[in-house]
Amino acid sequence: MHILLPTFLFPPFCSPGSMRLGRFAKRFVEQGGKVTVVTASLEDYEQGFPRYNNLDFGILNELPAEVCIVRTKPVRPGAIVSFLNNFGLQRMYELSVFPDKTRIWHRIAIKTCLHLCNTEDIDVIYTSSNPLSAHLIGLELNKRLGLPWVAEYRDPWTTSPFRVWQSKIHFAIERKLEAKVLAKASKVILNTPVAKQQLIESFPLIDASKLEIVPNSFDPEAVANSLESDVSRTDDRLTIAYVGSLYAIDAFEKAKGQRDWRGALRKWFNTVGLYRIAKHDPLGRSPWYLFQALCKVFAEHPEYRSRIKLVIAGRLPSAAHVDKLQHLIEKMNLTDVVEYIGMIPHRDALALMRSADVLLLSQIYADDNKPFPSIPGKTYEYLAMEKPILGLLPPGDARDLVKKAGCDYIVPPNDPSAIAKMIVRLVGEHVNGGIKVNINQSILDQFRSDVLADRLWHLIGDVVHGPNSVVSEPSSFEQSQLL
Repeated sequence: MHILLPTFLFPPFCSPGSMRLGRFAKRFVEQGGKVTVVTASLEDYEQGFPRYNNLDFGILNELPAEVCIVRTKPVRPGAIVSFLNNFGLQRMYELSVFPDKTRIWHRIAIKTCLHLCNTEDIDVIYTSSNPLSAHLIGLELNKRLGLPWVAEYRDPWTTSPFRVWQSKIHFAIERKLEAKVLAKASKVILNTPVAKQQLIESFPLIDASKLEIVPNSFDPEAVANSLESDVSRTDDRLTIAYVGSLYAIDAFEKAKGQRDWRGALRKWFNTVGLYRIAKHDPLGRSPWYLFQALCKVFAEHPEYRSRIKLVIAGRLPSAAHVDKLQHLIEKMNLTDVVEYIGMIPHRDALALMRSADVLLLSQIYADDNKPFPSIPGKTYEYLAMEKPILGLLPPGDARDLVKKAGCDYIVPPNDPSAIAKMIVRLVGEHVNGGIKVNINQSILDQFRSDVLADRLWHLIGDVVHGPNSVVSEPSSFEQSQLL
């Protein structure tokens, strides 16, 4: 079975989504399949076209040679786009290119895919978002070639509670595009139960039988290798580690000094008319509530300052945001407690998780009291470490998973007092013999990347060969066990 995977983000670009695709591609060739990946050039990544220069060639080197990677020529946005971006007028550009700016890569990608389909025996097209526009490549190839097509949602599209559209018109257009994708795709893969349920509610005419759940995963081999890493500790403080992205560092910082009227006008122009289906807390993915909680702990228990350490590893949107984070740490008098180490290779991130006493999990969330349909990709590696997880989580799939796995210390994400009490509890347990967790191994085993890749392999086999084919024999993964 030959799978064609057009995707803008693929190793060495390091993100949970690209790593998921890399693991699946690796497992597919181990199953005897053939995978051809059409992806962006390294120059596009290095120039920051996906917004972050986030490369880790270690994860690329882990892929077997049998995975055929075809990189397209670099994207050239053009003089007009460069002019608009240079003057901070991204809004004008985004008004014409949606659902995301990688849409301008499509002409190159589709041309490359069509050439491959004319020279290779391709059995099935497999698209995965984000970027959301990946599915529009699948839609076009399906229309031109009539090949079966599997569309995978790693995050919701128009049912997303945290996406922001340029206008209601943009939302309506994307809604129609998504309806076309759902109608034409042979199979639609989702990664959480709530995401599947909300999609059915939003598109009542959809054939629910084509919807399947294949959650994110952890690589058991990489986790096992992390056991060999040097995780020596220099102190006995309770070490809390956060690995992942941070946003909204300056959301609570009021502008100081003379007002920049030109900058204010540019900001207004880039935000006027924006539309979202749910209001979310802009501080939900920042360290603001956690830092407040630490200040409360130290106000009530001054001696705890020497017993706690918070290590933050991951990306911030820009160097300016790094400066703002460091300023916030200094302003809140946490320089002796909080350490930001920036982006680190995936192998080092696993070593950091292994060395920590507690792993911090948080996510952006909506204020509409609906279950949240998203699970951060790092959650599965957190679980695989079998460490206690301090979860600053709203109701939804992530909180349910961590609770059922049995390694949770969960509190409301926007309640500094509750977070402070939980930190005091963790310090107490750490001092008195260590923090004990009893992870549910049967749940953990469901999220092994090899198990889930096998499940996806069989689902794709259903699409290509029919449900009674040899390739589509049931795998050991039972969907009924999920969560």
